[in-house]
This record gives sequence, C-alpha cells and structure tokens, in this order.
Amino acid sequence: MYIVDRIRESFKYKNYTVFPSEIENVIQSIDGVELVCVFPVFNENFGTDLATAAVKKSSNDVKLTESDIIEAVAEKLPEIKHIHGGVYFMDSMPL
Repeated sequence: MYIVDRIRESFKYKNYTVFPSEIENVIQSIDGVELVCVFPVFNENFGTDLATAAVKKSSNDVKLTESDIIEAVAEKLPEIKHIHGGVYFMDSMPL
C-alpha cells in the first residue's frame, strides 16, 4: 500500500462533513505516533462512512494501543469525528 494523496478532502458521516486532517492532527500529537492517515471505510450496517486510522508508531517499543488513540480523539473532538472504523497499526507507511 502506498499513500499518495487523498481523492477527497472530506467524507460524510451521518450527513455530517468530516475532514480527516482534523482527526490526523489530534492523533499526530500523541506521543509515540510517527505517521497517521485517516480515511473513510463504508459500513453497510451503519449505512455511512466510518473514520478509520492507519498509524505507524515511532518505534516498536512504544506501548500504544487502539484504545489509547480512540480515547485521545474522543477527548478532543465531537462524536461525529471519532474513530468509529478502528485503528490499524502499520509497520511502514510508504508515501
């Protein structure tokens, strides 16, 4: 997987516009995060796109969990901008 650029700068979650860059800024501020990319994943059960994060830790020694990231975003952003699609940790994130 290579991340080149966004196709769109925003996506819809329950008829609200979400800008992935806002969520990325919060996640990037967490200690131990080297790179992050937030993207929408359509969920048929909810009938909407869910914010999902791909995260590369700054080192393998960093004790960072999916819950840590989800909670940090939940503390700083409204519910419509929460990570509802989950967090995936990547060994590398070629750009």
